[in-house]
Amino acid sequence: MGAWADVINLTCEYSETLDHDDLTTKETGGSLSVKIDTEKFHAVTKDGVFSYQETGNVIKWTAMYIQKIGQKMAFADKYRLDRVSGALEYDFAYLTLDDGYKLDDYVRVNDIKNYTIGLTHYAQCSKVEALF
Repeated sequence: MGAWADVINLTCEYSETLDHDDLTTKETGGSLSVKIDTEKFHAVTKDGVFSYQETGNVIKWTAMYIQKIGQKMAFADKYRLDRVSGALEYDFAYLTLDDGYKLDDYVRVNDIKNYTIGLTHYAQCSKVEALF
């Protein structure tokens, strides 16, 4: 990681989205800003600050949405960013809670392996250079 600064600012341009229900893809637009803090192992997006893990050239983090008692759905975004190519993929995932969220569901809701992947978004990230 010696070539990386402590904080890297990225802009990621979306290219396509895969719908896992019918296995179709569609072109998508828009962008996402991401800050990577390599000293603290944090990824920062508009949704918050998330700890990430490294696996080879890929860093991974998950954004879990806060749940309230009684809600029937839980949501999470699971990110994967290749530090060399700049390729970003993230899965929009959900968990259905037929009887509504109860405190007993805490462990289940916080384990992303329990979630169904609905969409996978693909983007290409590039480093944002300071103007001065």
